[in-house]
Amino acid sequence: MEKEMQMQKYIAVGCVLALSGGAFANVRVIHGSPDTPAVSVFVDGGNTVGSPVTGSPVIPSLSFRQDSGYLAVPSGDYTFKVTPEADPSLVAIDAFASIDENIPVSVIAIDFLANVRPVILVDNRTTNPSVAQLRLGHFVPDAGAVNILVNGSSFLTDVEFEDVTGYFELAPGFYDIRVVDAVSNAVLQDIPGLELIANTNVSAFALGSVAGETFGVSVFVDAVPAPGTAALLGFAGLAAVRRRR
Repeated sequence: MEKEMQMQKYIAVGCVLALSGGAFANVRVIHGSPDTPAVSVFVDGGNTVGSPVTGSPVIPSLSFRQDSGYLAVPSGDYTFKVTPEADPSLVAIDAFASIDENIPVSVIAIDFLANVRPVILVDNRTTNPSVAQLRLGHFVPDAGAVNILVNGSSFLTDVEFEDVTGYFELAPGFYDIRVVDAVSNAVLQDIPGLELIANTNVSAFALGSVAGETFGVSVFVDAVPAPGTAALLGFAGLAAVRRRR
């Protein structure tokens, strides 16, 4: 049965995420710009948009499709500066945001290098022991609208670039996922036998470029319940999503 798209509103750069102080927030950075080389991420306190990069990067090197894992950052006002790893004097992204300790977020660099910019998503890190929770997003700048089929049936239609769903609650198990062009019905990617595990939240984002033949879906782990698993959150779903062999 076709699901109704539940669009998650991502947070525009420069807006406030219900600021409060005295505690730590969970912030994750994802490199989703297909033609942008490896980057460094600098985080400055306060609104320093337009100022030169100073100090050492919080994330020294992040390549396309990689994420930083969740970083513990004191809640407050920050400017995120993203530069090429090879030349920190060139600032590709210079964005201000206020971070609240109760709102885990992902900062995703999207689009081609000429138009690279961040979007900030609010993540769900509350798991449900009975179901898997899956969020989907379209961040392929040169792909038109896509349709998503699950186990051969229509699941979402006309998903546009920069569309992000809310979290769907799905029964644990194996799923065959197909992404097709909404107009031509050409298959962009098949993901056979993807296993979703109960008590785990993941985000599956379409990244890359159609023209560059790098279109692909990357899966990132948003939450797992077991203690001591925080280190696994930076490995793009390896701990919680498996393909049937």
